[in-house]
Amino acid sequence: MSAGNGTPWDATWNITVQWLAVDIACRTLMFLKLMATYSAAFLPVVIGLDRQAAVLNPLGSRSGVRKLLGAAWGLSFLLALPQGSRTRNTI
Repeated sequence: MSAGNGTPWDATWNITVQWLAVDIACRTLMFLKLMATYSAAFLPVVIGLDRQAAVLNPLGSRSGVRKLLGAAWGLSFLLALPQGSRTRNTI
């Protein structure tokens, strides 16, 4: 997710040494980059918990995995929200 939405923007930003897009694009990009960072931390935890459940109870129902996935994405979204509302600093 991060490589798909962030790399071209970051490359352009680094080459021009300024942000050429509008402020909302900057906020959206920063929000998506932070959400990708949080989800990259939370999703392996969910995968590990799912694998643990599969090993400990191989024939049992693992219906809680969808809830854990939803919680991981929801928490990533909520924790990244402040990034989208940051005020612009001017020098």
